[in-house]
Amino acid sequence: MAGIQNIILNSYNIVNNNAPTFQLIQNFSGNFNFTNKQIGISSISLYNSFFNITQKMGNNQITITMPSYMIFSSGYTNTMTLTFKDGYYSIENINIAIQNFCLANGFYAIQNNGPVYFFQMQTNGIEYKVELDFYLIQQSNNTSAPFTIPNIASTSTPYYTFTDFTDISTNFPSIGDVNNCTPTIQFSNLFGKIIGFYTFSDIITTNIYPINDKIQCQEMSNIVPCLNAISSLIITCNLVHNQLILPSGILSSVAISVANGAYLSLQSPQISFSDCSQSNVSFILISIFDQNMNSVVFNDTDILIVIAVRDKLLSRA
Repeated sequence: MAGIQNIILNSYNIVNNNAPTFQLIQNFSGNFNFTNKQIGISSISLYNSFFNITQKMGNNQITITMPSYMIFSSGYTNTMTLTFKDGYYSIENINIAIQNFCLANGFYAIQNNGPVYFFQMQTNGIEYKVELDFYLIQQSNNTSAPFTIPNIASTSTPYYTFTDFTDISTNFPSIGDVNNCTPTIQFSNLFGKIIGFYTFSDIITTNIYPINDKIQCQEMSNIVPCLNAISSLIITCNLVHNQLILPSGILSSVAISVANGAYLSLQSPQISFSDCSQSNVSFILISIFDQNMNSVVFNDTDILIVIAVRDKLLSRA
């Protein structure tokens, strides 16, 4: 394609990955006249390194509450908040993090020398949903392998006992006792979008499950789970001015079509060119946003963008 010049930007051109907007800049040797010029993306290569749970996104906390009849050791409460580390989580990863949290805070039972949890999160592939399973905190149905209370002899780790039951001769409340409850879990809509649970109320924005904590139950997600918080990227450029859209500097978009951690490399078979609005400029500035024009953080900044520049008259030949 005669008459096309390329501008290459890579990780060395990143302005500041911790800045509110992810940007790459390439300074020219002097002022360059872009009058009657067009630009487009020839190719782009990057890693899908975007997290779906972060403190910045505000979706990194859930609250777990055990029944009030469980009396915890000094300094501990039956309601605790789990804060997830920034990262990309699958449903399995979230469930493992919850179980590790329960293990660290005494929110479990012991059976056959192993932990038993009263809540789990799993994928329901048949219904394309996420499933929350809640179990009553009571004695095991397996009388030959009863539940026992964890860490009850320790003074440095949390443990619990039970109260307000007519029969507490064993470690756990009797099956069928009217006071038996499941754990409850609370989370915001921001976290709920990830796992597919969302409250549509303008007043109540906290999701609380299960709906009935007096029975063993399963709760199914009410919207499609969205593990990939970033499905595409919008690329803007300081040289572009498109009067038909806002923001007017949009140059192109890129669909994130690979799994998290995978390398995405796109070569445009036919470059989509945009008219340049600037005349004499000394740099090109590329800004990248998610599909909703929110800021993005590249956890792997190995990126390569090739910008093609041509004379506007070439498109009329």
